[in-house]
Amino acid sequence: MNSSFIIKEYTDNYKEKVFSLRKAVYDETFDEDEWNWKFKSGKILIAVNDKDEVISLRPTIPIRLKFRDKTLKSGMNVDVMTHPDYRRMGLFSTLVNESFKMLKELGVHIVYTFPNNFSFPGYKKRIKWKYVDSLPLLVKVLKPRSFVKKYIKNPYVQKCLYPVADAFNHLIFVSKTKSENRNLLINQIYCFNENFDLLWQELSNQFEIAVIRDSKYLNWRYVQRPGYDYKIFSAVEDDVLKGYIVLREDTMFDLKLGLVVDILTFDDNTACSLLLHAYNLFKDNDMDIMGCLMLNTSMYFDVLKKAGFLKLPKKYSPKEFFFVVKADDDIIAPDVAYSSKNWFLTFGDIDIA
Repeated sequence: MNSSFIIKEYTDNYKEKVFSLRKAVYDETFDEDEWNWKFKSGKILIAVNDKDEVISLRPTIPIRLKFRDKTLKSGMNVDVMTHPDYRRMGLFSTLVNESFKMLKELGVHIVYTFPNNFSFPGYKKRIKWKYVDSLPLLVKVLKPRSFVKKYIKNPYVQKCLYPVADAFNHLIFVSKTKSENRNLLINQIYCFNENFDLLWQELSNQFEIAVIRDSKYLNWRYVQRPGYDYKIFSAVEDDVLKGYIVLREDTMFDLKLGLVVDILTFDDNTACSLLLHAYNLFKDNDMDIMGCLMLNTSMYFDVLKKAGFLKLPKKYSPKEFFFVVKADDDIIAPDVAYSSKNWFLTFGDIDIA
């Protein structure tokens, strides 16, 4: 096989060939609406062989990042892939380096991604991106008997364990949130207005580094995304927006999951009230488990633990949520960019991919 390849910037002339690449890699193609939503304003490098077939893909979604007291252009790498017949030929490293060079010329000096188990070693060893941390998965069991049934196959043992599981859930997982006596109204909303710009302006100083969660981003991320049914709830007190939560339902390993995708609030009590609302909604919708990703340095980590969430041991997690970063060290202080305590990340930052 001819191992030569050419690096090009993607144009829509290659869309059909890119879609064929995904079919070869994952046995499924891109959804056209999803592709357009993700990459309408993105930058994409491709590698083509001598027949002009796309054999590798490295897309970057432009993301506005709050970095201390500045707004930075950043990029998030998603949907990175190489054709099975062209692996171990240096395509991964070449596209990474060329992509970062192109982005720097466009004023993008920090790029990040959440690689899977297969690609993570390449980021650490071959291209030496910085592994910042892995996001812990926090869970709250809603139906303990579903777990007994899944992991204990003996019907007699199942029957014996059901009362124990129920008691354990009541003692350990029961919601510990307590709302203060306040006029807090929680309502489902269907778009983000200018009040969310004000909310972000008020709360952004809590974070050293975070995706700018203004109305423009939030509408793009949760309202305009095709194929996903996010449920968004706002918390308002005396006509003042105090926070929001974004939820999604999914199925994994025959368990129905209720996911806390994003949350932003003025105070812990508002966060607890929104989490309790999510808990009741997921219970009503017959979910088995409630889950959330949150770094243990985040203010919300303690709120989630107070609400009865427990950190799931890695051996029981469906995957490890690696977080790696590449920054231009001449522009961005490495001790800031590569420290997890400075980042605010949620499920919403990850499940774009």
